[in-house]
Amino acid sequence: MRILSAIIAVLILGGCSSALLAPDYVRQVDHVEKIGVKQKTAYQLALRWFDKNLRPVPGKAREQDPSTGSMRMEAAFSCNTFRKDNDLKEYFLTFALDFESSPGFISLHFKNLRMENAEGELVSKHDAQLSSPQNVDKIRPCLKKMVASVSKAVESNTLNW
Repeated sequence: MRILSAIIAVLILGGCSSALLAPDYVRQVDHVEKIGVKQKTAYQLALRWFDKNLRPVPGKAREQDPSTGSMRMEAAFSCNTFRKDNDLKEYFLTFALDFESSPGFISLHFKNLRMENAEGELVSKHDAQLSSPQNVDKIRPCLKKMVASVSKAVESNTLNW
């Protein structure tokens, strides 16, 4: 009986967390930025920027292919768009990222976007989570800030950023 109760509780909680997020196709964003540096240079500088500025998701390995200038990772970026005035917690926009550097441009494909707290737990409030297209639109400034910073780092062609 206890096992059955535990299974039911897990199913209910699992269902609640999945209903908290908008469908996957809503929670993805693409950015393509023109660059004026070589593909290999762009890849190396972006990789260093990611190492310095993104918080990796524990237990998720980063896949890299320097020969094609691509990488795939799960990471988080500080984004306090949904934080209330009296809330002192820090929130992170967590995502799966497919990055590609090609001659003349870099491409960043964000998918599985979600809001997490500093402990890496899914934010459980509908008004502070990517539960609708409107809430996904609210995090776009965080993504634009991150993409602009990556582009600037790649274009700077230096490690001093």
